[in-house]
Amino acid sequence: MEGEGPTSSSRPPLPRPPSAEIDSSGEIDSMSSGAVVPVSSPLTYIVQVPKDHIYRVPPPENARLAEQYHAELSAQRRRRSPCFKFLHHVLCVAITVAIPLLIASLIFYIIVRPTKPVFYIHHLAAKYSPSAAVYDIAMEVKNPSLKMGYSIQKGDGRRPATLAYRGKNVARGVPPHFYLGAKETRMFKMTLRAAGKSSSESLKRSKKAVELRLAMEMPVRVAIGSLRLWEMKMIVGCDVEAKNLGKTTAVRSQECRAKVRP
Repeated sequence: MEGEGPTSSSRPPLPRPPSAEIDSSGEIDSMSSGAVVPVSSPLTYIVQVPKDHIYRVPPPENARLAEQYHAELSAQRRRRSPCFKFLHHVLCVAITVAIPLLIASLIFYIIVRPTKPVFYIHHLAAKYSPSAAVYDIAMEVKNPSLKMGYSIQKGDGRRPATLAYRGKNVARGVPPHFYLGAKETRMFKMTLRAAGKSSSESLKRSKKAVELRLAMEMPVRVAIGSLRLWEMKMIVGCDVEAKNLGKTTAVRSQECRAKVRP
């Protein structure tokens, strides 16, 4: 109809609002006006740490101090004296030599089982005469060694066997000489003559038990089979308590000890 305005159905559509896109930088690009509007990022990160845990990053000064310490230690090692190096080499050589010797000694001990001889007094008799007194002693010796023997040599007379009473020698004689094999037990006798008449008389008159000491010093060679090794010195000492010194002397107690010295 003429004279009337256009109806709502015949009106053109309204323009759409300008579209906006967010670029990769987080800004909004308006397509209509071309303006760039900054927008802050709404992302928030929350890190939870247990209360009993402490996290700490060492400061960089520690690394510098460690490098300085290692540098000083290396300098000190380079400045070591030649004497220290010589002693170090000597110690290494000594250890290298000592270990085989120790192993060889251990093997030798296991195979040979060296043991000192064991002495025991079987009989002690005294004979008195107007001129002198004579003491006859019968002893037993046992060698417990498994493979080692003892060749007891004849002495030169400067090391006699002695019988002492109250610290004074009352008789002396010559120690025996024989070969004592491994695991062997042997009997031997000695004759000791009085060194002084007064001491012998006091022993003869004594009705109580007396304490005597028998001492022997003998040269001895160690033997393993048919091989005779170096010469050593064997010292034997026996503390004896005897009563009624005479033909029927009673040995009440004794203790004998033997030592073998290079």
